[in-house]
Amino acid sequence: MRSLKKRGMRYDLGMACSYLRGNIIATNADRYIGAVGTVEEKITFDHWGVVRVEGSSWSAASYDHKEIEKGKKVRVIAIEGAKLLVSGIEE
Repeated sequence: MRSLKKRGMRYDLGMACSYLRGNIIATNADRYIGAVGTVEEKITFDHWGVVRVEGSSWSAASYDHKEIEKGKKVRVIAIEGAKLLVSGIEE
């Protein structure tokens, strides 16, 4: 790690860069992208459903605006706010 010394104090460049990059909050939620889950509550074009992925339940919407029935397998395509965007998996 690079650092600067000034008047006997050490400044970490990594720390400064993190501070200057702005208000980024790491949630690790991106680990769900690409994961397979199961629909617990039907997803329709105008209604979010619920999907269980890796033991957690999430609000979910259909990425391609198709209905997805309860019990079907889905793949997480993206995360938008506090909901998953999912696509049905053909079995």
